Amino acid sequence: MTTNEITDLAKDVGDKTSLLLMQANKLAESKSEQAFAVDEAGVRCADAARDLLLCAMLTSPTIHEPHCQSALTAAAETLSSSAQHLMTNSKPLLEQPTYQHLTDELHAGNTDLNKALDRLKQAYASENGSESDKILRQQQRLKFMTTTGNANKYLGNADKELSKPLVTDHKGISLATEDDVAKRIAKLKGIIAAVVLATTDRDKPDYASAELAVGTMYTLLPSVIRDVKALTANKDAETRDKIMTDLKNLLDAAREICASASSDNEDLNGAGAKFAEASNDLYNVFNPQVSPVIEDQIMDDAAAACTLTSEMLANVYQLAEEIGGEPGSMLDSKGAATADAAKALLTIAQVT
Repeated sequence: MTTNEITDLAKDVGDKTSLLLMQANKLAESKSEQAFAVDEAGVRCADAARDLLLCAMLTSPTIHEPHCQSALTAAAETLSSSAQHLMTNSKPLLEQPTYQHLTDELHAGNTDLNKALDRLKQAYASENGSESDKILRQQQRLKFMTTTGNANKYLGNADKELSKPLVTDHKGISLATEDDVAKRIAKLKGIIAAVVLATTDRDKPDYASAELAVGTMYTLLPSVIRDVKALTANKDAETRDKIMTDLKNLLDAAREICASASSDNEDLNGAGAKFAEASNDLYNVFNPQVSPVIEDQIMDDAAAACTLTSEMLANVYQLAEEIGGEPGSMLDSKGAATADAAKALLTIAQVT
């Protein structure tokens, strides 16, 4: 956000204030005691708008600093409060037949002013706080990228477990229970869902949560592979082959998820869907009581939500193109974020 952009938004607030005051001045023409109160409130409103513009000009070069944002927010709140005071004092006059025709115009002017104030506050809120916050986020991002970028290294133990030959004689060895394995597979599913959720927002990804989830996956996956193989070693050849294929797909999908997450979510949803298919097959082996009806209903609901979102976004993108300029770009950006959220919803539904 540049200095000029902040100042321009503050000027727009001033313009909206002037339009509101033009309508309010029509009420002040009655020369009544209430009209005097409206006039006085209008003067306060005009002063607050000038103060806001001055504050914006002073703080915009360093708007990333918290104290500058606080000062500009305080000025905006003062103007908003002054405008509300103006509306309160205008109400008795607007109830009179002589001025009722001004009601809609005055309320519309106040609404436009508040929208302009919101645009201003949203603009500098996107600066995301202090430099120390930015440094911390960058450090978290680098740590996450390092963790996901070294997936081959960290998943080495899982590779070793997968490549070990099946052992059919477990005499004297304490095996994990099927219920325990099912719970750990479910935990893996939740971990992948957490990675998808934490990285969905491209503007403000939660790298700390994503890094923690990926690290937990690295630790958990080898033991899951080991225990799944141990519990299925004595099953028939066809079942064993299917389970081994699912384990391989699970590990491959884990790698793809790491690769996608470390490259700005390139095909993260596709990798998540692959992980979902393999993990769901394995989970059903050890917990066959899962109701396919409930599972299908969840997927149907998620798919329906995505379809409705797509239909809505088609209109949003068309509107953004028609509006054009900065408002159109903002609307288009919000639409893209909504599309990302819808994809994440479907992936998480598949995984969980």
